Amino acid sequence: MMKKNKKYGSLTIVTTIILVLGFLILYYLRPNNQKKEIPLSPEQTVNLFYDQWIENKTETINSASYKDNKYLNALAEEEIKRTIESTANSDKKLDPVLCGQNKPENFSLELINKNKSKSQIIVRTDHSGVIKEILVELVNENNVWQINKIDCSIGEKNDLSSEDQQAISEYFAKNISELSPEKEVLGGKFYITSLDFIDENNLIIEYEDGHIALSAEVNFQYLDSENIEINEFNIMN
Repeated sequence: MMKKNKKYGSLTIVTTIILVLGFLILYYLRPNNQKKEIPLSPEQTVNLFYDQWIENKTETINSASYKDNKYLNALAEEEIKRTIESTANSDKKLDPVLCGQNKPENFSLELINKNKSKSQIIVRTDHSGVIKEILVELVNENNVWQINKIDCSIGEKNDLSSEDQQAISEYFAKNISELSPEKEVLGGKFYITSLDFIDENNLIIEYEDGHIALSAEVNFQYLDSENIEINEFNIMN
């Protein structure tokens, strides 16, 4: 009789162990008990965002799908929307994320500033050896990093190449009449007589129309051969 009880007791222990193991397996396999997602770092956030943007650049701009992008906060979305809409009627929409550039061959990131609430990262895009720099600012809200601002004003890392200078010269030659605050004398047409680069964002230009001769100091931002932003055009004489 004791042997029988001992046998039943061993069977009960084995059964209990199997039930406990089965319960634990079911518990840890429950969908609502998955591991918590680890928050992305600022670098990871920017890297994922730029990867997606470069891959789907045209579609993203045309469909405005950036409005649903989890890596952007409302302020960044609004700024991107405003920039895109400002060129909506032109042949080529300005890209506010790549600062007007075409798709780069590759890009790299450098974290230059970080605290608990804000981070700054420089994105360097490589266009056939010409490096463009973009400053990206992120903010941390509820332990989630999101892009708050994309600043294109830091511009180009290297001095303008001869090809860039040629493209800029051709742009001014083609558009000088529209750019000049002074208008041609009736019957005349402006043409450039001299153009000298001070640095990569400033130049001195001399032009005339056969009746009047003018000089101007111009501050500009060169994005690419089809996108040159004029910040100031000041007549000097």
